[in-house]
Amino acid sequence: MIIKFGSAKIAGVATNPVSLRRLVGYNAFIKIAAIYELDTDKYLYIRNHSVSSGEYWGPNGNGDYFPEKELAENYKTFIGQRVSIDHKDDLIIGHVLTSKYVPWDNTKKIGAFVENILAIDKELAEKIHPGLIQLIIEGKITDTSMGALTRYTICSICGNVAETEEEYCDHVKNHKMEKIALANGEKRLVYEICHEVSFFEDSIIVPLHLGGKAGGEGADPKAKVIQIIASVSKIDLSRLIDSIDNSISSELSKNFFEELNSALEQGIEPALAVIYKYSTKVEPQTKRLFAKLASLLKL
Repeated sequence: MIIKFGSAKIAGVATNPVSLRRLVGYNAFIKIAAIYELDTDKYLYIRNHSVSSGEYWGPNGNGDYFPEKELAENYKTFIGQRVSIDHKDDLIIGHVLTSKYVPWDNTKKIGAFVENILAIDKELAEKIHPGLIQLIIEGKITDTSMGALTRYTICSICGNVAETEEEYCDHVKNHKMEKIALANGEKRLVYEICHEVSFFEDSIIVPLHLGGKAGGEGADPKAKVIQIIASVSKIDLSRLIDSIDNSISSELSKNFFEELNSALEQGIEPALAVIYKYSTKVEPQTKRLFAKLASLLKL
């Protein structure tokens, strides 16, 4: 096994009362809210671009290339893993709440990377690194860096297979991220192609001038924090959804949530239309629950 690290960025902050839907996207809003009990008094939630596919984005700054197939098949190994500061074992401040692989969109020319939602324990983070949470919210700390185990790597130049660092060829050992002249005169970049990857952490990287201990930035310039959730509505979303589900017939519930999730792909207005449509089919008590859900989506 070989340990690998790579980086990402925090790119924005969302702090309005229902920024959960902006964190996960409209399509996943209802589903995520129903699954996770978000506690923004205890945790700061961050969405980050964690690791990129080599086919579309090339190797990271450490010379590690992660094939798209590896990310698509193994991104779920992130879930439940630790969130640390600067990859330090004694500076663990949270965990990876959930993860997804974002496939390449050829029209928009974006995708082919893993996104995580990180849950950072505010009290623990403040104890370990005073001021860290505020620095993240203010955009003064932007980099994240994943940690992974890879069972073996392949040299991009000679094809040498290494399961340990002792088995590295000269190219990987001494010339990573350099261009090597081949026999035919072509110059090719030296990097390691990582296989059978398992992720074990996502780390917040503190800049050197703020007391960082890991070089101040990550290896993947695209590995950044994308959005932050500082607060969510006081309404317990999961209970609201459960209340609606329990107040109507199973068939009506199934049809409603299927249509709602489909409408959310189109945007907020189609979703509100679905809520209104079904609110006309229920008792007044339940209609109030639909109205509450609609008002939540409008915020």
